[in-house]
Amino acid sequence: MRIIEDIDDSYQMIENTAYKAKENKSIEDDLTTAIKAISKTTHELIEIIKSTENIASHKNLLALNGY
Repeated sequence: MRIIEDIDDSYQMIENTAYKAKENKSIEDDLTTAIKAISKTTHELIEIIKSTENIASHKNLLALNGY
């Protein structure tokens, strides 16, 4: 019967949509985790750069005092 086939097709589409939604949620979670890791690493790099600039600044002051 055509109605039963249509209902079955609709059910399959709903199941497929639900599966894809779960799959997308998993991908979204992975991306969120990756973005948080990148943000943390970027913050750490900024702190290292600031420390390096601070050391370089002190070194330049010491060099100027030597002249």
